[in-house]
Amino acid sequence: MRRQLLFLLRSVLGGLLLSVGLAAPAPCAGPPRLNVAEVTSSVDSARQPVAWWAPAAARETATPLLVSLHTWSSTYKQDRPEWLAEAVEREWIYIQPDFRGVNDHPEACGSPLAMQDILDAIDWACVTFAVDRERIYLAGVSGGGHMTMQMAAHYPERFSAASAWCGPADLADWYRFHSPGGKAARYAQMIAACCGGPPGASADVDEQYRARSPVFHLAEVGDLPLDIHAGVLDGKTGSVPFAHSLRCFNTVASAQGAALVTASEMDQLWERGRLDSPTGDDTIPDDSYPRAILLRRQAGATRVTIFQGTHEALPSAACEWLSGATTGDHPTGGRPASHHFRRTAMTDAQRELLDLSRQLLDAITAGDWGRYAALCADDITCFEPEARGHLVSGLPFHKFYFDLPGGDSPRQSTIASPDIRIIGDVAVVCYVRVVQRVDAQGDPVSSTANETRIWQKTNAGWKHIHFHRTPV
Repeated sequence: MRRQLLFLLRSVLGGLLLSVGLAAPAPCAGPPRLNVAEVTSSVDSARQPVAWWAPAAARETATPLLVSLHTWSSTYKQDRPEWLAEAVEREWIYIQPDFRGVNDHPEACGSPLAMQDILDAIDWACVTFAVDRERIYLAGVSGGGHMTMQMAAHYPERFSAASAWCGPADLADWYRFHSPGGKAARYAQMIAACCGGPPGASADVDEQYRARSPVFHLAEVGDLPLDIHAGVLDGKTGSVPFAHSLRCFNTVASAQGAALVTASEMDQLWERGRLDSPTGDDTIPDDSYPRAILLRRQAGATRVTIFQGTHEALPSAACEWLSGATTGDHPTGGRPASHHFRRTAMTDAQRELLDLSRQLLDAITAGDWGRYAALCADDITCFEPEARGHLVSGLPFHKFYFDLPGGDSPRQSTIASPDIRIIGDVAVVCYVRVVQRVDAQGDPVSSTANETRIWQKTNAGWKHIHFHRTPV
């Protein structure tokens, strides 16, 4: 509507100018041409291209940054005029990283190299321009939607908000979708080329599928505002079934104790293109959204929308939503009820403590007593269910459990919704711990616990000195 009004205004003004003998203004040009820079990878020193545009004032004035991610089979050269036009109109800096190009080789497709390429491109932009660090936005559609969710899961502290559209979230499931009758079609072949073979080829191959699939990692998104979208026809007239987007939302909702989108609701949308009984959230009007909304749910700062459409994005709606998010300290200490919200950015010390806490849980999952003991003080204290209400002191109590025979079933722990406070040489790390495992029947099950861990800074670094764990 806004662009239609502008077009009408230009036409009227042009007619008035001609009527008084003046030249009409030249027709409005399209989006500007993108420049190209090369950024050296901080991992393997490869030269990675990034396309960019910036308003004239961006070298002197704090300016928001839009990181726009190309689709599955494209590169940084992809023509994305609607996204660029939104950035130009809003006077945002705009970058299109390459992140190893087309997803048909192991270095691409959500790999550590590809993720670091995006971070390196952001760092380049922050050095080159006066980027407003409280307004760094991430967006992508299809393969770019996959990478948006991958980055949100692994580096939520680097962004103010992220908008993901119709991205494949479970690569093994997507491989099977594109292998009708067991014959791998084009997308399945590309996935296999990235992951080292088809799902089930080996344990290493399956680990690649899992590592590159954001649905298994989004419990880590915490309070990053994440907006997930898909058209209800995607999977029928598009290449990525919309259930991928709903499963990603459910991963976040499960970690945050919010209501899930049910299997029955997914079936209704797939079979009939609508919900039999929409909830209140599904029917709230949204003037910024140019399509009919069929489902909309919220879990913390994460939102999912299924709209009347197919495999596509709505850049104007995406950027309107992104523009309401900033990183910073909100005066109420949380996200306000309105769309315009702020979130707290992590300091380097907070990121270090979060990483140490993850290492601690990884050591527990792997049964690595040496690593666990190295992270803990010898006189660590705790309250946990195994202590039956007693305050336990020292490491021997915990070593007992490490010495027990371990099972063969897969298991992993995820930190969700972390909150980290540093007071002098002491830090308090609070989070929800989500444990995923396979039960005796071979079914995946999840459990959660609220954990508070206290760390103390010593000459040898941070040491874990106390924790309190309560099952949810």
